[in-house]
Amino acid sequence: MSEEQTGPPDADLDLRKKRVDRRRRRSTSVRRTLVATSELFQDLASAAADAFAAFAEEIGGSNPSDDLISTVSSGLAEGNERYLQRVSGASRRFVDRMRSSDEPPSQTIDIDYDRLAKMVVAELERRHVAAPNEPVAAKSRSSTAGASGRAD
Repeated sequence: MSEEQTGPPDADLDLRKKRVDRRRRRSTSVRRTLVATSELFQDLASAAADAFAAFAEEIGGSNPSDDLISTVSSGLAEGNERYLQRVSGASRRFVDRMRSSDEPPSQTIDIDYDRLAKMVVAELERRHVAAPNEPVAAKSRSSTAGASGRAD
């Protein structure tokens, strides 16, 4: 029997492990988002129920001889106040849940725009040397004139 490896090489194991880790982090993130969103909706429903309860208390507890318009407006004000207080708390909790994470922060890519511009110029000059029939400025003018539909 030959001395062949029975399993994948170490590099393959590393790639598989990274893939599994990524999938697990993604799954955790999705789960956290779903839980936070469902709790937000539950809080919003409770806020609406409390607002209607405040409105009903204001209307029902008023003196029957009170003006209907002032009683309704007072009930609406009380209901809106309670609703907005509950919604602000719910949204604050939602944002806090979404921010809290066991995941490492995502890596951002810093772009050196000066270096990128120099690389683009070098590439354009290289292409110009390869096809010197037309000056670079004329190429860019002709391409922009074609794009705008007019020639200068």
